[in-house]
Amino acid sequence: MKKRYVIGIAAFCICLSLFLASSHFISWGVMKSNLESDARKSQNINASWKAVSASSDKFSAVLFYDESLSQGSYALYETHNRRSVGYFFRDGGSLADTE
Repeated sequence: MKKRYVIGIAAFCICLSLFLASSHFISWGVMKSNLESDARKSQNINASWKAVSASSDKFSAVLFYDESLSQGSYALYETHNRRSVGYFFRDGGSLADTE
């Protein structure tokens, strides 16, 4: 019984140390399902504005607009190298600044 307990604790410690070591080398971004909420939070987008998004393996874009279509905002995300998970914010701003 005591031997199982020691083996269990040792296995847990090994798994924990492997996880901590690997997380040091992995960059964690925003998951695809959370892009809209991340963009709303980081750019202070009104909750009443509607959102449209499109994603690929490399890029994701989220467009926000009000009901009258007179104002809008955008957020662009991209993935990084193989040692990253999720999307990382690249650019964002008002659609009034674009043509």
